[in-house]
Amino acid sequence: MSYLVAIEGIIAHSTTKTTGGAPANVPHWPKDGASFKGSFVYSPSPTPTPVLFPRIYVDFGSFTVTRQGGAGSVSLINGGAGIQYADSFSTGFNNISLPAGGWELQAFAMTFASPQNFGVANPASLAFDLFTDRTISLAGDNGGSSSNIVVWNILARIDVVIELPG
Repeated sequence: MSYLVAIEGIIAHSTTKTTGGAPANVPHWPKDGASFKGSFVYSPSPTPTPVLFPRIYVDFGSFTVTRQGGAGSVSLINGGAGIQYADSFSTGFNNISLPAGGWELQAFAMTFASPQNFGVANPASLAFDLFTDRTISLAGDNGGSSSNIVVWNILARIDVVIELPG
């Protein structure tokens, strides 16, 4: 059985810069403090495998990011004695309705973490409200020429996690 997990949060840090480090103005880019929402499908399994998270959707208002089928980077970390599950990079993420430009997503990470020595987490029955540090990190560029590249980074804090019927 799979579960739909809804998420909401705040963008903690967002930047758009040239490769030289100067700030770049991108219309409608999400600013620090802006809210976002999203969801992911969680398919419990007794052992961590890529199919634990078959789909992720994140809406930042000015653009959305989707992940299909075992792609991208997802980590679940629960204490020093708990599990760590990572799904390595691949091409399964897609950008939709980004601001004008040939934007590229180079890195995506969704991380759930708990304090050290919290205990062992069973991936077949995770309780997402037990994770105290929940974040999404994205990075990429606008695919421009070497003299006209804009690099972007977003660090988003997930404040609410609601597990819905699958």
